[in-house]
Formats: sequence, structure tokens, C-alpha cells
Amino acid sequence: MSFYFKLKEAFEKKGVPDMQAFIPQFRLEGRARDADNDDSLAMRTADPLWMLGRQWQFGEFEGEDNGSPIGAMANYYKRKTNYFSTNDVAPTQIEDPLEVVVEAMEVKPEELDLRTRVKIGEQLERIVQRKLKATSIKTIDDLKKKYPFAPTEAKMDDAAKRFSRILRGKVIDGAEVLKDIKKNNLSGKTTDATLKSAFQELESWFDALYPQPIKNKPEKVITPAWDAQHLYHNFSVHAIESPGAKPTVTLSAPDYQSGELDWYSFDKASVLGPGTIKAPEHIPINLSFAAMPNKRLYAFENNFVDLGSMDIQDDDLIRMMLLDFSLYSGSDWYTIPMEVGLGELCWINSIEVKDVFGVVTEIKNGLKDGRDIGPSISRDVDGDKRLTGLDVWDVFKIRDQPLTSYQANEHFLYIVPSNTQRQESEAMEEILFLRDEFANMVWGIEKRVLNQLGKPVDGYDLHLEINGPFLPVSEADKANPAQIPTFRLASTVPFNWIPYLPAPKEAGYLRRAFMVSNEANQSLREIAALSYLSREELLKIREEAIPQAGVRVQITKQRMRWTNGKTYVWKGRKVLAGKGEADSGLRFDYLK
Repeated sequence: MSFYFKLKEAFEKKGVPDMQAFIPQFRLEGRARDADNDDSLAMRTADPLWMLGRQWQFGEFEGEDNGSPIGAMANYYKRKTNYFSTNDVAPTQIEDPLEVVVEAMEVKPEELDLRTRVKIGEQLERIVQRKLKATSIKTIDDLKKKYPFAPTEAKMDDAAKRFSRILRGKVIDGAEVLKDIKKNNLSGKTTDATLKSAFQELESWFDALYPQPIKNKPEKVITPAWDAQHLYHNFSVHAIESPGAKPTVTLSAPDYQSGELDWYSFDKASVLGPGTIKAPEHIPINLSFAAMPNKRLYAFENNFVDLGSMDIQDDDLIRMMLLDFSLYSGSDWYTIPMEVGLGELCWINSIEVKDVFGVVTEIKNGLKDGRDIGPSISRDVDGDKRLTGLDVWDVFKIRDQPLTSYQANEHFLYIVPSNTQRQESEAMEEILFLRDEFANMVWGIEKRVLNQLGKPVDGYDLHLEINGPFLPVSEADKANPAQIPTFRLASTVPFNWIPYLPAPKEAGYLRRAFMVSNEANQSLREIAALSYLSREELLKIREEAIPQAGVRVQITKQRMRWTNGKTYVWKGRKVLAGKGEADSGLRFDYLK
């Protein structure tokens, strides 16, 4: 009985003195006091009195069981979210997986790596060979002259330079072709209709390989959901019956970061009243879980989880209730199938259960007046039609207010149109933001950077190879064994540490700055960022977006196959937890 008293004391500590509404149930776990007595837990079938005692211990004489359910019918309503919007993009109809629409970064031709530029050029050659056939060789030679592969070697490591010199002038630069296609600048390049169709096929192939973000025409392509200043994705999904109609459902995800898009990514819902339909009758099936106590007295139970040996503290209400459910009520729960498609919201108004005696019992979703969920449901001043915490089904709910402030039609289950089994590459780029209290600034450390070949490499090593060695020992220091103090303008910081300083005229913002190279016998020069994130996107960040523990921003390449068999490949951003504070050792105006 210790479990009951622990639970009673815990409820009284929480300010809930009334224990009459809670009737705990118990399962007696037999234990052998004498290890040598093998018969202490034996089921003696020849001893009727012992069998009756064991049945009494298991509560088999209480006679409280009702008729077993043989049929169940759900009264529910479904609606599908089919539109997507952000602060910059109006509601746009979508058919692709939601994570692709939200996360896909724009792939600009001018930012493609060398290997991809050659790959696109080779694809164009294959298309031309298939379409032009006899004249394809001459056409390809002309395209190599019009679009020569001749990249500049600035900011290239040795591997990229070797690749560039080997293929220089020998292949078509696919990036230059795509730039002309995107800008509709092909009129001066060719008048051949067949060649123009080859260019259009190349564009379709590229857009299918790299899904582009949604845009509002005629505006330029943008990555709509990504908010670089706050380091999160901000978007909404809607259920709209017809183009131009008012949304009947709006779900908002204001700060999606992790790369795992699911129902918990949304925390605000605006719902108009749904209607009602009934599902076909199904046969209920007993719920089962690992280490579930067996219903039969003579059956052996598995040993996956030893529920009887759980150590429960007095104030651990959740574990107490879970144990009570597992040991006593586990066999009283049933499941029925309900088909809910991807992107659909489901409101369950009630469930009608028919037992073996033919009695039909209706289980309602918390409405005291017994009405179904619909547009006419409203909250009265006296609170008679409001939901209470103990009356409503409250699993997987999307809300940003207290439970009792919601109407019935705001309680639903949402199946996000996403794929949890996608393939993800290693981090192609990673910026680690750290707070440096000694220098009173924020650093963005380029941990992983893509080189010109599109291969992720260590940011420190790439900076070292491109920008040269750090401050070497000068000849004056070698000739000065006495080490006479010399004045230094600033101490050295690794080249892959990018400073972020408070914006002078914008309170609450951090702006990306540059460190200055002060190598011996060289003029001062800015150390430019090498990553796309630091170079193009994260130029201005809200100060509260960098917590005390820091934050990591990554770009990864992802691949998934959708339900229709189509394959999606895209680059997306992820925001992860940091690794604490840092000390760069940065000092100014000191003697060495």
C-alpha cells in the first residue's frame, strides 16, 4: 500500500487534498523470501483454497468489468493544409514535402563549385548530342568557345587549382550557360530553335535536381522561410478551399530550427469551425506495449522492463501514474484504425463504442452540453461551454495559450507532410557562434567550409592555405636574444574567427566585421570570410539570437524520396546548440 500513500502525500503537496476522485489500483508482485524454496510462487492446481486466494489477490472476484467492446465508430472531421506562406511570400499552393519548401536554399549559378559547373556542362553536351545528332560535334565546340571553363584562381586551394588548370578551356562552363538562361540572354548566343529547346531542357533538369525556393513574381528568387537575423525559419501553412478564399486553418511555426519538422514545430493555430463526418465501424484491438503485464494468470511475461523495481520519489507524479497505468490499466485500452493523410488536420468529436451486450456508449471530447464540434460552438461568459483540463483529449495539441482559453474546434491532430527518413550529408558549412566576455564581442568561427571543388574541409586549414601562415617570427626577433619589448597593435587571432560587433546605429544588432592581417613584412589587409553563411547571409544578427552557450549554424545537403516516388535533393540550414563561451585572447596596444 506504500504506492497509495506516496501518491496521496504527493497530491497534498501539490494542493490537491481531495483523493476521493482518484481510486488507485494495485497489482501484487509476489517475491520469494527463501531462495531455496522453489514452491513459494508455485501455482498449485491441486489446492483449490490456494487458487481461490490467488484469484482474490488478483481482484478477479470484484466483478467490475463491463462488456468487452466489439465495435467502435469515430465521429470526426478532416481538413488538409495545402498552402504555404511567410512574411515575404503570399499564400502559395504546395504539393512538395513541407521540409523541402521550408528549407530549400536557392542555388545560384554563380555560386556553384567547379565540379558542379563541369557536371552541368557535360549534361548540356548529352542533351545536344541527343537533339542535334549530326551537327552536335560542331555545336558543342561552339559552345565551348562561347562558354569556356576559365575560373579565376583567387581563394583556391591547391586541389582546386589543379582541377581548374586541367579542364581550362576543354569543357563547357555550365554555370555561365545557366546564368544566360535565367536572365533570358540567349538571343545573342544562338537563333537555333533546337538549341534553345536544349537550353530549356537543361534548365528543367537543373531545377528538378535542385528545388528552388518559392517566390512572388515578378520579384527575385528568395529563400522565404529563413530569417537570417534571428537564425530560424518562420512560416505558416493554411487550409484554403479555393484560390483567393480566406484560410479556414492557419498554423504558424515562428522559430523552426532543428531540421526535424513535425507537429511540435507549430505553436499557434487559427481555426474556423469544422464540420462532422462518421468513420466506418471498426473492431477494437487491445493496446500492447513492451513489458505489459499479461492478462492470464498462468502466462509468462517478458523481461524487457521490470516495472516492479522502479524507484519512485514522493513528488514524481508522472512516474507514479505511468506505473499505475502499466500494471493495472494496461489491458483496458483499445485501438481502432483511423486514416489521416499527410498534411491533414483531424478533429475527433466523439467515439461511439458498442460492447458485447449491444450497449452503445458515446465518449465525448470534453463538451459539457454534448454538442458536436462545429462553427456554432462558442465560449459563454459563465464558462458552461468551455473546456477544462480534465475533460478534453489533450495529446499532440498546437497552442500558445492556456488550455482553458481554447474552443473545442481548436483541438486537433496534425499530420505534417514531411519525411522522417531522409538522408543527410555531413555539414558542408558550419559557423560556431561564441560569446567572448573578455573581448566583449561575438565570434563566428568557420569550423567547416566548402572549397572550390565543393568538398567540405576544415575552416582553419583552408584559411591557412589561402591566406598564408600566421604571424611568423621576424628577423628582428631572431637577432634580439634579449627580447627587448616591441609594441604590437593587436594580438593574433586565427583567420577563421570572424568578429561580430554591435551595430553603431542599430540597437540590439550585431554586424559582421573583419579581422586585419598583421603579418611581418606585409601591408595590412582584411581577412575575408570564406563560407557562404558569413560572406552572404549572416551579415547582421539580432543579439538575442546568440545565447550565452553559443549556437551552431550548418548547411547540409539532404535527399529524400516522396510518396509518389519522386526524389528531392536540396541544401538546407540547421541551427544547433553551441559549446559554451570562448576566450580568443584578443588584445590591443600592448608590448610583446
